[in-house]
Amino acid sequence: MRMLAAVVAFVFLPAMPGAASELSSSPGAPPPVPDDLLAPAQIRTAIEALRKGDADTAERVARQFVSTQPKSALGHEVLGAALALKRNWPDAERELHEALTLQPNRAITMVRLGLIALEQKNPTQAEDWFRRALAQAPGMAEARRGLVMSLLRQGRVQQAVAEARDGVQQSAGQDPDAKYLLATVYLEIGRPAEAEPLLADVLATRPDSEPALLLQGIVKLELGKIDEAAPLLQRVIARAPASPWARLGLAVIKRGRGQLDESRTDLEAILKEKPDWDLARLQLGQTLWLEGKQEAALRAFEQAEKTSPNADVTRLRVAQFLLSRGDADGAIARAQASLGTPAAPLARGFLAQVYLAKRQPDLAQRELEAAATEWPQEPLWPLGLGRLLLSRGHAQEALVQFERAAKLAPGRPDPLAGEADAYVALKQAPEAVKAAEAAVRASNESPASYVFLAGIYERLGTSADNDAAAIAAYRQAIARDAGQTVALNNLAYLLGKDPARLDEAVALAERAYRAAPRNPAVADTLGWLLYHKGALERAETLLSQAVLGAPDNAEIRFHLGLVYAKRDKKVEARREIERALQAPNFAGAAEARRVLESLR
Repeated sequence: MRMLAAVVAFVFLPAMPGAASELSSSPGAPPPVPDDLLAPAQIRTAIEALRKGDADTAERVARQFVSTQPKSALGHEVLGAALALKRNWPDAERELHEALTLQPNRAITMVRLGLIALEQKNPTQAEDWFRRALAQAPGMAEARRGLVMSLLRQGRVQQAVAEARDGVQQSAGQDPDAKYLLATVYLEIGRPAEAEPLLADVLATRPDSEPALLLQGIVKLELGKIDEAAPLLQRVIARAPASPWARLGLAVIKRGRGQLDESRTDLEAILKEKPDWDLARLQLGQTLWLEGKQEAALRAFEQAEKTSPNADVTRLRVAQFLLSRGDADGAIARAQASLGTPAAPLARGFLAQVYLAKRQPDLAQRELEAAATEWPQEPLWPLGLGRLLLSRGHAQEALVQFERAAKLAPGRPDPLAGEADAYVALKQAPEAVKAAEAAVRASNESPASYVFLAGIYERLGTSADNDAAAIAAYRQAIARDAGQTVALNNLAYLLGKDPARLDEAVALAERAYRAAPRNPAVADTLGWLLYHKGALERAETLLSQAVLGAPDNAEIRFHLGLVYAKRDKKVEARREIERALQAPNFAGAAEARRVLESLR
């Protein structure tokens, strides 16, 4: 029986950033506007101008106010904000420092200074300002967002994620803004699958939130869910037709649907309005490449790097695209150009992935070891090394790396899951179960963590005790998420071993098939169970579908061959079983030969 992978989606390597631009230009993250509560009428006029983006009016009114009220911290704050909007950094900093001199604990001023430091490519100084702001106002969303941004700009990915997670944990998962920020970070570091459920939570409480709709649309684009992304972005367009983010997303959707000429036209129109938008130039370059205009595409990529607030990250995005088009050497060259920059951690992780794709594990290991040396406090590197070593059959060395990652990130599920996998490879069953159970607790007993635990029991060997423990874990996963396809499929398989439970097994397999009708493993499970119930016609249909989806899977072909044999279709049965026997390391080869002999 071809089982669905029973694993938790833990991080292997630091992934590349996805479709999102830098956090500073992410949808829904505008610069903070000074508070106008109890403010004099004159300065309120300037604040309103700031909200509308009218920097000239804000500056003129604020200067008039400061000239008459030179001891007003709010006045200097508003003037500094107006000057920052005009990108007049030195004068903006002077006014903001004056505001802090007059009111030293003003957190919003510190945030504004942090944003200016980021604009001037000084993320270390920005981090200091944001931390000072959080010390004054621990719950200030703008300060936490800025801190996360500054950490990302320094290449401190794990710490950025940890800060964003802390915001969610501090609210016990009840703060939509904190979830939105964490989702933004996940997308920024190339983990859209983890961003998607967070944004679903945000939209459940704020269904009309344009920033969340935008970001979820972008996330779904990254996940290849074009048909789900389109209505989200179209809702934003209907409310805000000029939204550049939604227009950009729709242009990418057109490209995904093969409408290259329309996509290019839309992107060029956006760039006429926002010529320095690096993300739009990056997307234009990709569209041009797919049109076969490679020289024009490379020029667009170069412009994207020049206009980006983080050229090194943009260069890596280009590298990722080149890799997706089969140009691994071009991707490597661009990634290597980002070594020695703040984007170096992402570059190392990307290079490791490229070398693995090229089947050069030694070079991948070299990159991970170099990263672990350069950033010894970052747990992602020993975690990645552990996964790589485990895949190469070095379980004991992998375990050492997982234990190191666990010390660097106590309480995180990823290293614990790695330890469990290593203990399975070492045939140390009690230790494997203990580590897997710890991963479940660290994951707050998520459905996926119970699927992982069940998978550990199954990999430890077929026995009544292991099967019972796996069944219990799968039931826990389904209790927490009734649509958990992996749990439904694998539980159906396990229950199907017992004829007395065959009806329940089929019912579960039907639920899994309704959730994932195109998954060959799911179709195989349902077809195989129906074979045992004697429903041969539908079993043949399902298993034929599964073979089309996974033509190299020997076990599925064997199952189809058995159905054909039962239906007295001997020619078809021999064909499928012979194909199954051609596969190397087919576990059911002995039984398949016996069946084949009976058909001669």
